[in-house]
Amino acid sequence: MPLTRILPRGGWSPLYDRIGAAASLVCGLHCAAVSALLLFHPLLWLQRARYAEHIAWLTGIEIALAVVSIGAALLALPLGWRRHRRRLPVLLGMPGLVLVCVGVFSRVHYMPFVGSGVVLGGGLLLVAAHLVNARLGCRTS
Repeated sequence: MPLTRILPRGGWSPLYDRIGAAASLVCGLHCAAVSALLLFHPLLWLQRARYAEHIAWLTGIEIALAVVSIGAALLALPLGWRRHRRRLPVLLGMPGLVLVCVGVFSRVHYMPFVGSGVVLGGGLLLVAAHLVNARLGCRTS
């Protein structure tokens, strides 16, 4: 199926990049905050069986934020590329997408601090990709 049939007819909008940047930033900060919480409050880590329900709820939030971040990137970056034909947002966004996917949807997610670091790095790359994409898209209008 051609890419033009999948993407919206209206074309690129800075709203997609704003949503993607915000979701990616919140996703990365959420992962870093949960790790910091576990670091500074060892009771949660040592008694994780007691708090398993709350930790599962936090994992659900992480997955939801990752899905929104990934979806916004998969929508905004190709639309922006069609508009400005610059590679930098895609070169920043692809490693960011890979890092977020690996950090949230693999075993790395359950490694203390490693998973959070991977997701935080991927989220920051996605934020940078969206900001560059929005700037380049606005310049071409």
